Amino acid sequence: VSLCYLYQLFVHSPYLKMPSWLDKIFVTSKSHSVHHDEDIKNQNSNFGEVLNIWDVIFGTHTTKNGDIIYGIKNNNENFFVLQKKSIFFLLKKIF
Repeated sequence: VSLCYLYQLFVHSPYLKMPSWLDKIFVTSKSHSVHHDEDIKNQNSNFGEVLNIWDVIFGTHTTKNGDIIYGIKNNNENFFVLQKKSIFFLLKKIF
């Protein structure tokens, strides 16, 4: 279970890049970032944690060309504050 949480830290990092062909198999930061877009139809997609096949099977896989606007519309809390909270939550789960 801890390896899954560690992988999630990788998936949620915009700084770690993987070859684009891996997006077809594994959840990467590029493929998962669509899930964090402020557009609600993108938020309801790309739920997989390690393999993209689950989103393909359940019809929740989507891609987005262009920039991702992170966050939730009309949210008063800064996205980076929310991201920091989620990273600390994941670290507590690992250790």
